[in-house]
Amino acid sequence: MRRQLYAIYLINALEGLAGSLVNVFIPIYLLQLGFSLSRVLWFLAEWSIWICVWFFLAAVLAGRIGLKRVMALRLPVLLAYFLMLYQLPHSGLPLSVLAVTISASTALFWYPIHIMFGQRLKGDEDSEEIGKFFAYPQFLAIFAPLLGAAITVYAGFNYLFLAAGALYLAGLVPLIWITDYKPAGNLHPKKILFYLRRYPIYVWTEIVENMREDAEAYLWPIFVYLSLGSMAAIEGSGAQASIGSFAKVGLVSVGTVSTLAALGSSA
Repeated sequence: MRRQLYAIYLINALEGLAGSLVNVFIPIYLLQLGFSLSRVLWFLAEWSIWICVWFFLAAVLAGRIGLKRVMALRLPVLLAYFLMLYQLPHSGLPLSVLAVTISASTALFWYPIHIMFGQRLKGDEDSEEIGKFFAYPQFLAIFAPLLGAAITVYAGFNYLFLAAGALYLAGLVPLIWITDYKPAGNLHPKKILFYLRRYPIYVWTEIVENMREDAEAYLWPIFVYLSLGSMAAIEGSGAQASIGSFAKVGLVSVGTVSTLAALGSSA
């Protein structure tokens, strides 16, 4: 069980490293291709909106083919997304297609990883394990924008996409140490529509939270790029955003552990 938990940490850390390496530069790439700022921001919003839809579909797939296969399925979807980005200067593909594709990849990763992680938690060490789960990728994300900026400046965006794709591929290797699982349930498209209509407040809360996280990660680098017009300046702003997120995760984890300890001593 412990080895499986370490494998999940490694998968999540590589995911965070790859995402921080490339995602912060995607809006800059789109701006350099001539897309307006408003269109780029709407692309990020579409990404957040479609994630909620794909989460339901990921749940349906997980019940039929298992969590490991769902996570493996996101790789061809992700590679298709990078191929679309590579061809974008010549294809004229609508950004909405890219948003739907990357949101599918995002959901196909986060749905299974959360269930895999939750199944392997032990009640006595939950706060420590949750802290590790979030802290490891945030720590790596401090350095990823520096590397991403260097690759972009000296080699170009295409090599940045290639490097990120290699990291995402490496993130699938630890799956061999994890036992597969098919979540119980009978979720059909009709039920998905029912839940979307019955509980709209929860759906929109999740969408707004996704947008908040995107704003935290992307708006500051976009502002720095538009203000200074320098790709090198993005590396510092991306690292600063990651440091802020890492500090926030640390404070939350310390607060959780302190609260549990206080409750235990007063019992």
